[in-house]
Amino acid sequence: MEQRRRRHPRLPFAVMVQIQTDTQTISGMTHDISTGGLYLQAQEELVPDTPCQFSIMLHSGTTESTIRGLGRVVRLDLSVDRERGAGIHFEDLDPESQSLLWRVIQYNAEAAEGGITDGNEGVL
Repeated sequence: MEQRRRRHPRLPFAVMVQIQTDTQTISGMTHDISTGGLYLQAQEELVPDTPCQFSIMLHSGTTESTIRGLGRVVRLDLSVDRERGAGIHFEDLDPESQSLLWRVIQYNAEAAEGGITDGNEGVL
C-alpha cells in the first residue's frame, strides 16, 4: 500500500480567512494550514485553478495581525459528509506575512506536540 507524503505537513488551524478572486469574495474558516497553503471551509464554491488573494486574520490578546498573499485554488471538496472546502496553494507572500506564517506554524506545531489544548486554535 502506497502512502502519500505531503510536501508541506498540515496543522489543524481554525481562523477566519477571506479569499478574493476576480469574480467573488468568500469568507470562511481554515481547517488546516501549512507553509504551502491552507484548506478553506466555506459554503461558496470556488473554481479550480483560479488565482486569488487571501487574508488570514490572527488574534493574540489585543493584537491583530493578517497574513496576506497570492494563491491559487488547487482542489475542491464538495462531498456531502463534510463542509464544502477548497485547497488554496500559496504562490506569493510578502516577507512580513511569510515570517508571521512561519511563527504561527511553529507555535501551533509545538502546542500540538506538547498536547496543549486550551481551545485557542489559530492564536499566535
